[in-house]
Amino acid sequence: MTNKMDSYLDRVVSAVRSKEAKYVIKEELRTHIEQRKSVYIDKGHEEEEAETLAIARMGNPTTIGKEMALIHRPRIDWVTIALFITVLLLGILIFSFDSFIEYNYYGKNQLIFSLLGLSMALLMMFSDYRLVRKYWYILIGSACVLSFWMLFSGEMRNGTYYIELHFVSLTSWTISLLFILGFTGFLYSKTKGAKLLLLISLFYWFPIIVFVKTNYLFLVIVYLIVLTAILALSPLSKKFRLVSIGTQLFILMMTLAITWFNLSPYYASRLSGFVSPENYQSDYGYIYMQVQGLLEQATLFGSEAPLEGFFNIHTELIFPYLVYRFGWLFGAVVLFCLTIFLYRLATIAYRTNDPFGRAIVVASVAVISVALIWNLAMVVGWLPITSTPLPFISYSGQLNMMFSTYIGLILGVYRRKDLVSKNVLT
Repeated sequence: MTNKMDSYLDRVVSAVRSKEAKYVIKEELRTHIEQRKSVYIDKGHEEEEAETLAIARMGNPTTIGKEMALIHRPRIDWVTIALFITVLLLGILIFSFDSFIEYNYYGKNQLIFSLLGLSMALLMMFSDYRLVRKYWYILIGSACVLSFWMLFSGEMRNGTYYIELHFVSLTSWTISLLFILGFTGFLYSKTKGAKLLLLISLFYWFPIIVFVKTNYLFLVIVYLIVLTAILALSPLSKKFRLVSIGTQLFILMMTLAITWFNLSPYYASRLSGFVSPENYQSDYGYIYMQVQGLLEQATLFGSEAPLEGFFNIHTELIFPYLVYRFGWLFGAVVLFCLTIFLYRLATIAYRTNDPFGRAIVVASVAVISVALIWNLAMVVGWLPITSTPLPFISYSGQLNMMFSTYIGLILGVYRRKDLVSKNVLT
């Protein structure tokens, strides 16, 4: 690029405030000038003359700079933020206006969780999501450290493992967040060949072993779906992607076959309770019959009748409870808001030119969507009941923060969608 072109582009970007935008605008305009320069050279002009004509054709640099600054600038998705706040308010509302679930305690905490979640989302929005690609190994390393810590020094409560820190208890959900983001960044690294396939298999199955050992079986489903989606959208060759996914599916089928033929009596009984709850009403089918009865008693506008015999009503079973207490109409409103929110998030994947940003959005939406679908399917009896929350509605500070982190990453991708040139990806 000549001094004349340098000078012109410097004058253009002098009207642009964002450093990221300056780079994108320079590269985009350089491409246009080079293309026009080639046209003039083909018409018989000398190279220097062709460049002068191409620059003159671009127009006044100050005017161009102002126009490009409006196009290439950080943007805030106020619609998504408004929908996010609406969903958080619904979660606060449920725990604030009903005495059955101890609103003085749960309502106050849910408000705190929601405010912390919103703060986390905004923090991630203003952070650069591309750091995930740069420092993926730190995320994977941190996840491995936490995994070994949980496996060998974790505390068990209600059948699941926790890592107890000074002011927070970490679960495998936090570990899954680090593994998923680290894996996404890893796929956009420079690792190639057989080593890449080996590491992909390792990143697939080591976390799954951790989730099984710590009794977070639902995370196995989430993790497999999310990683497969990320791998399918990765920049790797089509052949390599097919081989990688095929390898993981083969390992999965073999694992399922071995597990099925060596199923422990405990899990066999739990599965029987799910398939035929009416035959196991005194033990493993009890909760299914209770939830079914709760939904059958629900009316359009809710009921004030007291409930007995329920546990985890404020966590994974929050949806049948809110339908019973506040009515099917309110339940429909909650589902409508969550669906519109997820649809809005998913559309961001198609609004960015950055393939890595698109992968971050797909991974984030997949985690939240799978949790939502599983939670709803299990409370209507289509899937086994597990410790699966209804995103942003169930009572859980840690899960609220984790889901909010994904929301912040999506908002961060949207914020920089016009700072990635179609010609040059940062």
